[in-house]
Amino acid sequence: MLINKYLPNFHFNEYHSKEINGTREEILAAINSLQISEISIVVNYLLFFRSLTLKKKKKRNFDRNTLLLEKMQNSNFYILEQSDSEIVIGLIGQFWNLRDINEIKIESTDEYLNFNNGNYGIVATNFFIEEKEGISILSTETRIKIGDPSSRRKFAIYWFFIYLGSSLTRKILLNAIKKKVENYSRSE
Repeated sequence: MLINKYLPNFHFNEYHSKEINGTREEILAAINSLQISEISIVVNYLLFFRSLTLKKKKKRNFDRNTLLLEKMQNSNFYILEQSDSEIVIGLIGQFWNLRDINEIKIESTDEYLNFNNGNYGIVATNFFIEEKEGISILSTETRIKIGDPSSRRKFAIYWFFIYLGSSLTRKILLNAIKKKVENYSRSE
């Protein structure tokens, strides 16, 4: 998996998967074309509240017709790599600092790979598609590496409180992608 190239060692992670009746190509197309409006209102609110904590007071455009990946990129996520079976997305910040999560705007894959400040968390998240015996399995994993022990302890407290919301978001995203793929397949 490509995610191993970007964050092979990590301190925190979560993993979720979903069987989908669709091809790898259909699933990737669904991920790349998924709009905020196609995702549960719960995730919409979580994404909106997350955007309130961003340091740079950008115009908070929350257009429900925005593509999910575009919205993520406008929130300092960076698409590190995309293959025919995986999309890997990176993020760097001090997520536990709720007043100012101090996210770093990643400009390149090299910048992400060479980032070395222990006071920050480095995140890699992916969507990975595996085809098995006529069915596809879409999984998403989020890995977080925190450099120094003090920041790691702060993040552990933060993770304790946000893990359920994070987990719910991933599950809802997988369900939205499944629905999009399977509805598209039935309409043909």
